[in-house]
Amino acid sequence: TEDGWLVSDWGRLPIPKALRGQVRPGQKVILGFRSSAAQLIPEGEPLPKGSFALKAEVINSEPNFARHFQTVNVQAGEAIFGVQIPLETPVNSGWQVHIIIPEEAIYLFDEETEERIQPAE
Repeated sequence: TEDGWLVSDWGRLPIPKALRGQVRPGQKVILGFRSSAAQLIPEGEPLPKGSFALKAEVINSEPNFARHFQTVNVQAGEAIFGVQIPLETPVNSGWQVHIIIPEEAIYLFDEETEERIQPAE
């Protein structure tokens, strides 16, 4: 948007500061992030102050007992993606959750060219 937000039918996130001059208003982008960088918070629990969250629904979880985490697969709008959380964190299919993605973990790609949008040098 003109005021520096990424907007989709599953939420709003501020454009990372390092990329603000590199994304044009109206430009379609693909959002990428590392699943281990995101945080999953069940709906109804307080969100960290100043954070921006995407609403999603839990599809399932895949435990990794050797590494002591689970990948929780969620759906937000038409997007399906995984978020890694500690193995001992309870989660159930069908739960409504918020996904918080730290600004420094966000990668943007131009939808048309699929090239990564780089910070200005």
